Amino acid sequence: MTQQILHTPPSTISDNVLPHNPVNQHIHQITVSPKLHKDGRRCCVIAGPVFISRYRHEIICSSTQPLLDSARILRARGLKGILEMWHEGSNYVSLAMAIEIAADLTIDEGERISSLVKYIPFQGQATIGKATPLAPTLKKAAGELTAVQGMEPSMVPSSAVL
Repeated sequence: MTQQILHTPPSTISDNVLPHNPVNQHIHQITVSPKLHKDGRRCCVIAGPVFISRYRHEIICSSTQPLLDSARILRARGLKGILEMWHEGSNYVSLAMAIEIAADLTIDEGERISSLVKYIPFQGQATIGKATPLAPTLKKAAGELTAVQGMEPSMVPSSAVL
């Protein structure tokens, strides 16, 4: 005997209370699609393929673990309930988990096996657009390069140095 799966496509009314939900929790749906390079190739990093996650047609994250990262974002917005992840164009739910639970998990890539572990937020300071310990080395290298080319270090474009 085969089971019939009822399809509830993602929609703008996705967070309404659904009558078939036994505990009357809100159902929130994200739709994920592969992130693509300009030439159409799929974007991948060491951790795996990167996905774009949309909630109510708004891009909320780009991630290799879109269900978990989306749950953290939605929890920060004050949402609770069940989070369903749908792949764009799919007729069924790929994964579902309580937002409160998913937001506290991440994937640990082991040598042979991946597992869900407790999420620990990054406690360091972001350095995007700021000087890093590597910056003085690059500045020195840029100065040496310009000296070889016969330019004054002050003529080095700022874009060549962090």
